[in-house]
Amino acid sequence: MPVDPLAPNRARPVEPAARATLDGGPHEPWPDFASVAVARDVLGEGADDPTLRAVLDLVMVSPVPMAYAHGARHRLLFNAAYATFLTQDPRDAYGRPAAEVWAEAWDLPGVGDRVRHVYATGETFYEADTLLPLLPDRSGGRREGRFTRGYLPVRDGDGAVSGMLTVAVETTGTAHAVDLLGRFSAALASAATLDDVARLVLRFGTGLLGADYVRLCVIGPGEVPVTVRGLVDEAPDESPDPLPPLWHALPPVPAAAWRAVVDGATLAGDEARDWLLAVLDRRADRVDRDQRELQVLPLVTDRDPDGEEGVGDAAAAGERGGHRRPRHRLLGALVVGHDGPVALAEQLLLTGCVHVLVRAVQRARRLEEERSVAQVLQRSLLPDTLPQPERMLLTGRYEPAPGTTDVGGDFYDAFEVSEDRVALVIGDAMGHGVVAASVMGQVRTAVRAAALTDPAPASVLAASSALLRSLEASSDAFSAGFFVTVTYVLVDPRTGTACTASAGHAPPLVRRAGEATAEWVDVRPGPPLGVAAPVGPSEDQHPATDFELGVGDLLLLVTDGLVERRHESLTTSMARLAEEVGAAPGDDPFRLCSDLIDRYARTSGDDVAVLAATRTGSAYRSARTTLPTEHTAVRAARAWVDACLDSWGVPARRDDVLLAVSELVTNAVVHARTSSELSVRLGEGRLLVTVADHGTKGRAVARDVPDEATRGRGLRLVAELADAWGSQRTSSGQRVWFEVTV
Repeated sequence: MPVDPLAPNRARPVEPAARATLDGGPHEPWPDFASVAVARDVLGEGADDPTLRAVLDLVMVSPVPMAYAHGARHRLLFNAAYATFLTQDPRDAYGRPAAEVWAEAWDLPGVGDRVRHVYATGETFYEADTLLPLLPDRSGGRREGRFTRGYLPVRDGDGAVSGMLTVAVETTGTAHAVDLLGRFSAALASAATLDDVARLVLRFGTGLLGADYVRLCVIGPGEVPVTVRGLVDEAPDESPDPLPPLWHALPPVPAAAWRAVVDGATLAGDEARDWLLAVLDRRADRVDRDQRELQVLPLVTDRDPDGEEGVGDAAAAGERGGHRRPRHRLLGALVVGHDGPVALAEQLLLTGCVHVLVRAVQRARRLEEERSVAQVLQRSLLPDTLPQPERMLLTGRYEPAPGTTDVGGDFYDAFEVSEDRVALVIGDAMGHGVVAASVMGQVRTAVRAAALTDPAPASVLAASSALLRSLEASSDAFSAGFFVTVTYVLVDPRTGTACTASAGHAPPLVRRAGEATAEWVDVRPGPPLGVAAPVGPSEDQHPATDFELGVGDLLLLVTDGLVERRHESLTTSMARLAEEVGAAPGDDPFRLCSDLIDRYARTSGDDVAVLAATRTGSAYRSARTTLPTEHTAVRAARAWVDACLDSWGVPARRDDVLLAVSELVTNAVVHARTSSELSVRLGEGRLLVTVADHGTKGRAVARDVPDEATRGRGLRLVAELADAWGSQRTSSGQRVWFEVTV
């Protein structure tokens, strides 16, 4: 099992050793070991040697741990700082041979052998950093610590080596801080979103850093300040798919408060607490107010080369009347609270963490903005809603390739070409990026325009291909051989007659009602759109195939993200997908689309688009209402849905429906913080409920949450109550739905 680099650890990073107390406590006050009488017992005749006396005077007045080892037995004379390394009473250790004082470690490599070598050869020795078991632990034994040490031979008046001067500085705390900073940096390197950054910061602060209180304030996308808090007593979310941090929007930025940190000044104590309460304003609770040992570390970066200003710039410039351009761009602040004073090594660690965190926040903000722009562009070129003709259920889904910020060329569309016919379209423009998305948008428009003129599949594809070829002269992308694959289906929902043609794209997949198998429609594909076709009638370039859709039959159109797999032939992939569609429960297109997206989108490595339709035997009833962005929306939604079910005479599963509605509307109010559209549709013994919001972050996902979690169970509850449910991003927000049999 891989080691978690930020596994929780309640210990402070610089754990104080159980050292001797030299000014009272378990031992008597430090005696006058520097006296001539005491030293004479150790030095013997050498006590009067001026060189040795000078060395001993240096040892005793030095604030750095120092000792003098005299003679072949290396009898130790040391100062108070050196005594902190001992496990015994320093009075008993003073003047004793080093082999007895360090009995537990003397025979280890790098300890006794190093002392004997310096004494025997007269060579000096220096080691910048070494791991030695020389620190006392709480049980009275030894534990490992890091030291920088130097050994210097001392010669008497005759030039002979009489002993050795030892200088030792413990660097355990610094080394531990460097190790933690490295682990924190490595963990943040994979953080792609502000949620990822916040989760790591909270775990690191309350775990390895040992803080009792951690708050991250960030100027998020759209220059809106948000904050998230972590406490030491909160159990970390260790589930494979953890909940996102619970961000709260901060009140309008108080310029005076942000000015205090915009130039990178760290605040501490009362000043830090005052800053925190000013920024939180009425959102501050008792935990925030009770913090004492607080530090506010600003997350600032140098101004952008082009001189763009951020929230911190505007706040600082506003307070100064705009006379001087600020030196920094403010990204937010890290607030850390401890139950006692912060050690120097800890302070250095915090400073290093802030520098790493600034880069991580910058990267996450940039990636989120790029991803948001790309996805909004992509989804704005797709239909926000699909028509719902009589006797047909119709739905579509699109998911971008995982881990990419580029827009893709996959698309789907559905529209009515007359009172009794519906056109279904799915396609894939080659490549990724803005060019692919713009071509996709043009093709979708071209197909619609051609279908409204002549809806016959062969004519639509021929006209659309001609459009792409006409653009070759004005676009480098087209001159390089750009093309688009498309499948077009024309359906009459009342009779079930259908006709399809393919421009180099996968054919429709049909599962007959009551059967457990699905089959690809036998279509002879023509060349992709934009590729020159042989001269001849349009019906010969993209030949059409007629087929029938019976009541309850399910029709599926997909892009290559669902059928192309590495190390698997296209024939095998298509056969596997046909088997899975055949084995899918029921004839519900909404559930099938959600299942396919959930199963393939994360592992495909490519964009995925799906369009599904089921021919029904009867008409359905529907209703729609708009809900406000306030807590009363939940109660209003329940009352409205209850009234709809009453008017339609639906007594079954009323409680399940209303509870699920409450959860979806609560999600929209709490997370999206926008108004929402609530719609219900009844037909074929099934009730479909949809809540569409206008939020811009994430996608609703049912998560496995720890037993002690206080949130995150809403969608899991919906999944248990409903027969099917799903969610999808749209150009205007997010749509979440569930379906029950009534």
